[in-house]
Amino acid sequence: MPTLDDITTLQTNAGAAVNDALAIVDRSSSGSSRVEQVPAGLVTQGYTHAWVVNYDSPTLTGAGSSATTAFFNLKDFTTTDHIRKVKVIVTEAFTGSGGTFTQLEIDVGESGDSGKDNYITNAAGKSLYTIAENTGGSLAAPPNAVYVETDDGGSLHLTLTATGGHKIDVLAAGQVVVLADIFDPADFKDIVPAL
Repeated sequence: MPTLDDITTLQTNAGAAVNDALAIVDRSSSGSSRVEQVPAGLVTQGYTHAWVVNYDSPTLTGAGSSATTAFFNLKDFTTTDHIRKVKVIVTEAFTGSGGTFTQLEIDVGESGDSGKDNYITNAAGKSLYTIAENTGGSLAAPPNAVYVETDDGGSLHLTLTATGGHKIDVLAAGQVVVLADIFDPADFKDIVPAL
């Protein structure tokens, strides 16, 4: 197995796919090995966090037969967290297993202040490869806005809402990926050796 000393002898790849893996050192880890793999897409596209939600998630299947909306708590904020951008990508179109399935609306927002869609609003979950970035009211088009989570330390929420009379617990297919750039400015201290 190659080691870090063997990097110069390895073949060179002219491109990186978002699902390739890169090795990083997790400075917050106290485990025996702090080396972890992260998807290359996080690093190459400038995100720090990623979540995947499938149609058969227990949050959806357990929503109840009358529910048209489901909420996912993605990340609890600290009061020093900053958000620069949020993106959703529909990697598998959402479909229903019965009834009239008009649309599945995808929103991403903070739990405590500006509502369910202050980062991403009304992304179309029924359309394959829907991509929405910073479409909500709290974030301008990148890289112009940074939202500071100093008001209530809430949490990042993903909201899925079925429309057209369909219920959220009987989806037949679908996947959405949520990406976010969330950082604490304090982590930039001494990030590289001083000049």
